[in-house]
Amino acid sequence: KSQWPPANLTNILMTMREWDAWYQGRADLLQSAYGGGSSGASDPAQQSFYQSDTGRFQAAINRTFRRWFVGEPARGNERNEKIVVPIAAELAQTSADLLFSDPFTATVTDKATQGRLDQILDEDFHTTIAEGGEMCAALGGVYLVVAWDPSLLDHPFPVVKNADHAIPEF
Repeated sequence: KSQWPPANLTNILMTMREWDAWYQGRADLLQSAYGGGSSGASDPAQQSFYQSDTGRFQAAINRTFRRWFVGEPARGNERNEKIVVPIAAELAQTSADLLFSDPFTATVTDKATQGRLDQILDEDFHTTIAEGGEMCAALGGVYLVVAWDPSLLDHPFPVVKNADHAIPEF
């Protein structure tokens, strides 16, 4: 039996969870990522708040600042009054808008192939690519996978998968 996700990707996936928390703009996810909450790792030593990229503990002032910013959860009956500005989502969307502001066309010389390509890369394809660009800007990567559901369409179509939903092989 092999471990999932692979152990060598633990740090990468935890970092992606942190980026995803910023992208979603949710205080609870940010508090989990920076406050040592349930960020997916059961051992606090594996959580990104407590450990630097090299495996040594971070400097105390850095931990204090990060905890002060979003990591301090509400205590007892206190309301969580922290407001997260959705700047990460705005930056990701702006990046995708700039990259994919105009639809593109794909052409081949064979007429039959061009007809099939036009059918698969229909007007929804530009929306799919723009969505992929936004997720790529937010998480550092994205995958386009081919899906085929005869109850939806009579041909294959591309679907965006976040970078933390696939493991590349090179």
